[in-house]
Amino acid sequence: MSTDTVSLFISYSHKDEALRDELMPFLAPMRGALIADWHDRKIAAGAQWDAEIDAQLHSADIIVMLMSQDFLASEYITKTEVPAALARHEAGHAVVIPVILRTFSWYGSPLAHLQSVPRDKKAVTTWSDRDSAYVAVADAIREEAQRLLAQRQAQAELRAAAGKRYRQKVDEMLSDGLISLVERETLDELRASLALPAEAAAAIEAEANQPFRQYHEGLEKYRKTMLKVLAVENPISAPTRKDLDLRKRDLGLKDADVVRLEAHVMAEFAAQPRAAAPSVPVAPVTPSAPVAPAPARRPAAPAAAAADDAADEAADDDEAGDGEETLFYAPEGDDAEDEAAWDALREALADALLPGLTALRNEACTSLVLFARSADENDDDIDLIECIVDDDGDVVVWVRRDVPPELALPKAERKRLVEEFGMAVAEGEVAEQYSHYVSFGPVRRVRPEAVVGLVVALLTDPLGLPRDDIAIGCRLE
Repeated sequence: MSTDTVSLFISYSHKDEALRDELMPFLAPMRGALIADWHDRKIAAGAQWDAEIDAQLHSADIIVMLMSQDFLASEYITKTEVPAALARHEAGHAVVIPVILRTFSWYGSPLAHLQSVPRDKKAVTTWSDRDSAYVAVADAIREEAQRLLAQRQAQAELRAAAGKRYRQKVDEMLSDGLISLVERETLDELRASLALPAEAAAAIEAEANQPFRQYHEGLEKYRKTMLKVLAVENPISAPTRKDLDLRKRDLGLKDADVVRLEAHVMAEFAAQPRAAAPSVPVAPVTPSAPVAPAPARRPAAPAAAAADDAADEAADDDEAGDGEETLFYAPEGDDAEDEAAWDALREALADALLPGLTALRNEACTSLVLFARSADENDDDIDLIECIVDDDGDVVVWVRRDVPPELALPKAERKRLVEEFGMAVAEGEVAEQYSHYVSFGPVRRVRPEAVVGLVVALLTDPLGLPRDDIAIGCRLE
């Protein structure tokens, strides 16, 4: 449908063709600039005339019916064209304008309830000056065409404003590289309030995410190039390094993203047997531009997500937990202002986590749980992070959802962790207990140091733990 003209379908009896020809010059000034008119004499040779008439009738904005007694006596007009025209008129898809060419009996006419032209049901042929009658007809068509165009323009502006508002909200939601379940609810509600079709909303989201997706694809291409290079040359020579720099430039990648990606690839390659060809990265590396990570499959939920009430009650009764437990406290006094003391704490936490992750990797335990313990002995411990080996043999770090607001991950920190570790939003039933996760791939290929880096970053950077009133606990199960 053209946005700057309205389509005009002219229905008439062939016995009134001469009168139709008299009308056409009065429509000529509007043709192309305001209307695109059509009648059956424009059907090309060899075309199926009934199919062409039907297509034009059902796509017209204005349907002009040149009425006479012969018009009403035509079986094709009264049984095919008039019912279809009235149906579209009543549905608001078209406007029917009856034009009285010659005097006829209105008895039983299905168009009697519509406003006709010329006014007062005075037939064109009864006018002493027919040109004046045709001017009146043309003016009525012009006024309706202008009204429809103005209406169409207003609707287009509303759609554009709705699309712009929806795009702004999508850009806001994508600021951390992810549209979470909660953010999806907000977008769906906004789309409904804007009366934005689902297809239009999906197109807007795809357009907003396109630059990020392309950048992520560039990172993946660079990763594959690195794996091929390492398979034949390690360490990388200076000439090859220059080639890689050119590859990075051609893909439009940022230095920080490439450094992070290369670290993951090098670590993965080093962990593989020498005879084996490198194939799988430690974890998806997400660029500094916000790109939602797209794992090939969703990792299985921790066993704790499916535990029944009896198991929960039994765990509550066990004050010290199911396994060995270690606590870490914030520096006190003058040490609280000493960054070196906090660095020492992070190192101590990492040192304690490494044996646990190694035990998990060697299947000596089923999970490693990081929890918060309040200074108030009456408060229960709060599980924050769970590290497991799932049913597929992958190491997965899960972030709990049911934690107090002061211990929840801030949005800005979620964005940073998405960029640095490829953290993704939990979905499905598991999302009831866990908000985010990071999958590190097959357990036998994972370096415990990589997992420890994420856990320490989660606890000591976004949450600022431990602190005076809350200690960090580490528990093997």
